[in-house]
Amino acid sequence: MRHNVPITGIVAAAISVGTAGVASAAGSPEIRISFDGPDNIRTDWNVNGHVNCNLIGKIGSGDIAAAIPTDTGHEIITGAKSSYFRIECPDGTKSPTYRIYGPRNPLNDLRTQFANSTQGMFGS
Repeated sequence: MRHNVPITGIVAAAISVGTAGVASAAGSPEIRISFDGPDNIRTDWNVNGHVNCNLIGKIGSGDIAAAIPTDTGHEIITGAKSSYFRIECPDGTKSPTYRIYGPRNPLNDLRTQFANSTQGMFGS
């Protein structure tokens, strides 16, 4: 015996489930790393509406734990020493950890790009 199931209900359910997953993933804090000139690194962030978040990390041998004053912004890191950054929010959400390998040279730039594009999945 054959059962007729309306396709529109299945498609609507799939779209509903799919967009719910995308919406929750889009709400995580984000950091983006890019190169700024021959010696500097630019970090851009977006906390996506979370409040009282902190930038946690290390530049060279110095630890960082600083409040993020705005929802979006950027910072230029001069000298580009080996570093790592992540955003942590009081509600438990956090961004992946992003790494910078320094000093700037073609090999370390490649390591930085690879580590951040894979979100550290393969190490360095």
